[in-house]
Amino acid sequence: MFSNRILFVVATIVFLLLLIPVFALYVGITLFPSLGTTSYSFWTFITMPSTATLVENTLEFSIVSAIFTTVFATTYAWFIARTDVYGKRFLELLPVLGLSVPLLFKAFAWSFLLNPHAGIINTTLRGILGRGAPVLDINTMAGLIFVMSFTNVPIVYLVILPAMKSMDSTLEEASRIAGKSILATFRDVTFPLARPAVLSAFLLAVIGGVGNFEYPFILGIPGNIHVLATEVYFWAQQRVPPAYGTAGEISILYSIIALVGVTAYIWSTRRSFKYQVVTGRSVSKNVQKLGRFRYLALLICFGILFFEFILPFATLFLMSTTTIYGSEFSSIKLNFPSSYITAFQIPSLFRSLETSFLFGTIAAVLATVVGTLLAYSALKTKSRGGRLAEYISAIPLAFPGVVYGVALFWTFLLVPGLNLIYGTIWPLVIALVFIRLPFSTRIVSGNLVQVSDELEEASQVAGAGFFRTFARVITPLIKNGLFNSLVYTFVDSLRELGGVIILTTAQTTTFTVLLLQYYNTSALFSSIDTVAAASVVFTGIIAVLMVVASVVRRYWGSKWER
Repeated sequence: MFSNRILFVVATIVFLLLLIPVFALYVGITLFPSLGTTSYSFWTFITMPSTATLVENTLEFSIVSAIFTTVFATTYAWFIARTDVYGKRFLELLPVLGLSVPLLFKAFAWSFLLNPHAGIINTTLRGILGRGAPVLDINTMAGLIFVMSFTNVPIVYLVILPAMKSMDSTLEEASRIAGKSILATFRDVTFPLARPAVLSAFLLAVIGGVGNFEYPFILGIPGNIHVLATEVYFWAQQRVPPAYGTAGEISILYSIIALVGVTAYIWSTRRSFKYQVVTGRSVSKNVQKLGRFRYLALLICFGILFFEFILPFATLFLMSTTTIYGSEFSSIKLNFPSSYITAFQIPSLFRSLETSFLFGTIAAVLATVVGTLLAYSALKTKSRGGRLAEYISAIPLAFPGVVYGVALFWTFLLVPGLNLIYGTIWPLVIALVFIRLPFSTRIVSGNLVQVSDELEEASQVAGAGFFRTFARVITPLIKNGLFNSLVYTFVDSLRELGGVIILTTAQTTTFTVLLLQYYNTSALFSSIDTVAAASVVFTGIIAVLMVVASVVRRYWGSKWER
């Protein structure tokens, strides 16, 4: 069919966008292993003791934090979907607020709080208990795991919540009638039913930890904790001269590790379909009564939200309005609005904002269009290419942002003619479309899977072609998924650091890269309030955009229904 050929072409183009940079990366480290004055081979590199330490740190950081993240997110989703916790309608929406704070800014906030020398909490403890006060050091592996455990709660929660909500409560009611407690019912009934979704969410959290760059860079390096992401950046950007050969070798090893996690993730998501039950009767939606434990459940939910969003953002706001960092209580002064005035005077601030919004918009549109076509190919076509499209859409998860940035750099270096677009926004757009494609595909798939094939068949019988059917039948029915994909991809593009930091130039510096550069090059105590103020402003912009998007989606949906 004509439609199958179109979808095959789209899948092929996406596959080439993956294959060409990876091939260029391999060719680069093979033909130019000494570029940047390094000369050892890939096999020599992976047998070095320091490499084993990098891999160990990366896996410990990602796996242990993913375990805690899954526990927190599963607990939160269970309270919201299966119990009568106080304020559940309000609590259901709050975790998404954490997505408005870029990970770089959260890393700043945790450093401001728990820096062993001048952090707010440590300074306070020394003021109360004297010099013998315990030191809470965030620049340790335990500190990294702690902050990462709460960071991925929103995305893991959003994966688990639908599975929790769709359960029939009859089995839980039977368990309670049999005399089992709420916790025993959760252990023996609720969790086994949600296990496939929980496993998929856990693997997604592991992949997110493996690819995380911001926390290890801001919090790990001061404590001499290095992971694969920071090592790639060091050899490609911070070393003088840059050693792109070594950066490429680390990237290859990095991708292999991530690919193992992605393969397990794809396997888990495919197996989860075996647990689906399609029934023609309505299901019971009764929730379990917590009784006197409702307040405890509310406290637990608030505690998760506190560390996930409230504390980091409150720290940034406090830092931007006072001189509390590194100061005794008696010497704290109000620093508002001078810090915000100084923030708006950061060189190239407005140009970086313009660049971020421009490439974020383009990347969101392209990722949504391509993701929609891949989702349609995977779910609605009968050819073998459908499964190929499914795998292609998931493969980008195996390439952390900083790795794909290095691969694209090698591509522009080796492929004739491509150097003409280097220094423009297009390398950033390509990187972001590729990195965000798996999420766009899955967001759209959630709506597309509910559309019956009969509607398309009726349109085709009436004489409509593929494009007309897609535009007039499919698109209106999946409009919520398309809108959610646009919003999520746009917001996440604004927050991205690892995927663009290798590719940015003086003409295409994004806001997150600009603020990181300002944080690294300025005198710490003289610029810390300015960094915090700029972080608050940018977070506020993202939060306002998310609120506006939510209002537009509600108005659009109600207008469409009328």
